[in-house]
Amino acid sequence: MNPSTMALSVGTELLSRNTSGATKSEEGGPIQEIKDTFYLMLSPRMLQILPLVVWSAASMTVYGSIFIPMLIRTMLNKPEFLDKTKQDEASLTCLCFLGAGEIIGAPIYGQIRDRIGNKAALVFLLLLTIGSIAVFLYINQIDDFGYFSAYLMTLTWGLQDGGVNILIICLMGFEFESNIIPFSVFNFIQSISVFALLIIASAVMDPDFTPPE
Repeated sequence: MNPSTMALSVGTELLSRNTSGATKSEEGGPIQEIKDTFYLMLSPRMLQILPLVVWSAASMTVYGSIFIPMLIRTMLNKPEFLDKTKQDEASLTCLCFLGAGEIIGAPIYGQIRDRIGNKAALVFLLLLTIGSIAVFLYINQIDDFGYFSAYLMTLTWGLQDGGVNILIICLMGFEFESNIIPFSVFNFIQSISVFALLIIASAVMDPDFTPPE
């Protein structure tokens, strides 16, 4: 069989698979898709991945609701940051490094996974996550704002968050027969987790703290 005939045969087979899959999905309807999502959510393989999904939600909660109030709190003992505009400007500038970390972290993790292997990529990601948490706790403990330490905190947090998200996407995309239902589980668990963790974060954070005007 020549290459063009082989390519045509493979393309026809993939098209028939996609068509049959779409037909089954249409026949089952949204109720069947919801059932499939919950069945997969409780499967042994998915239960091993769900802690990663919850951690990704916790990471979103930290940088979405804790970073800026914490950075502003550390500025209150510095005369140059008594103005609220200066506080907002400095804290939002620090968050630019979070976005940079997200952009850089995902391809770095992907390159390590492709070139060295899964174990090395997981060790790298674990060490990066531990390091980012350590920097976060250190800044919270010293309670003294500095641009370098704030940039380091947001950058390392972005690096680990980008790597974790790529890891989850790889697991959801390649470890299950369906290419759709695993991502339904991911979106459902992450959304519920973020909702619950935001409520917890709002209850734990000091309700009496208000930045000076």
